[in-house]
Amino acid sequence: MIRRRLTGVLGAMAVLFFGGVALSSSNIVALQDFDATTGDLWGYPQGQSQAALFHHTNATKHVVGAVGGSNACQGLATAWNHIISNRPPNPNRPPNPNDEQPFRALLTQMAKQQCNTTIDFDQNNGINIIAPTP
Repeated sequence: MIRRRLTGVLGAMAVLFFGGVALSSSNIVALQDFDATTGDLWGYPQGQSQAALFHHTNATKHVVGAVGGSNACQGLATAWNHIISNRPPNPNRPPNPNDEQPFRALLTQMAKQQCNTTIDFDQNNGINIIAPTP
């Protein structure tokens, strides 16, 4: 009886502990694939051998990133930063799906080149913040 209760308690603790870790995190992710229609973004988080699925939404914030990596990734990161610098942030403006198009196009190309990004995500809400990184 005690052994069964201990096993149940340890199992519940493991679910809470590991589940909490997965709910919100920030990772460097080597992109692999991006579906611009659905926002599904596949990549390998740094130090992981399995690809993970992230979800890009219209509420995802795109921030200035570091330029580095391969020549192709440097060019894509420079283009990303250029778009942001030409769009001053407006906290009072609601998310606009048209604002997403250039970033979705860049993410598609970044995935083809397997560029790195820093992704801050919440398992319930998708990607909160994304930026290129070497």
